[in-house]
Amino acid sequence: MFVYVLKNASMPGLYKIGRSAYPDRRVAEISSATGVPTPFEIVAMVDCESAAHSQSAEEIAHRMLASFRVNAAREFFELEHENHAIQAIHIAAIAAKGFLVPSEVIGLLSVVRAFPPYGESVMDRSAA
Repeated sequence: MFVYVLKNASMPGLYKIGRSAYPDRRVAEISSATGVPTPFEIVAMVDCESAAHSQSAEEIAHRMLASFRVNAAREFFELEHENHAIQAIHIAAIAAKGFLVPSEVIGLLSVVRAFPPYGESVMDRSAA
C-alpha cells in the first residue's frame, strides 16, 4: 500500500493526499471522471508496509494539513507548494510507525511550512 500526493494542472495549488495499493490505477480512475479537465499526476508516494500502516499514515497527513483542507469530505489540500504535501506524507509515514509522538508531528509541520520550496534557497527568501 502507498500513500500518495497527486496534482492536476487544472487545479493549481491543490494536492490530493490519498492511499492505494495501485496508485497508477487510482490516478487513471479519478482522471477519467467527466468533471476532470486534465489528468492527475503522481507527485510523490510513500511505500507503507501494510494496509494498516498506510491508513494511519494517510490519517496523520490529513490531520497535519487539516487547516489547508478544501472540503472536509474530500482529500484535497490547498498548499503553497507541493513540497509541503510531500514532506507531510513522509513525516506521517514515520509517525504511523510510532517513531514520533503527536506533539513532535505538529512541531515538524511548522518546519515543513517554513522550509523553502525545492530549488529555492533560504537566501532567495531573505532577499525578497
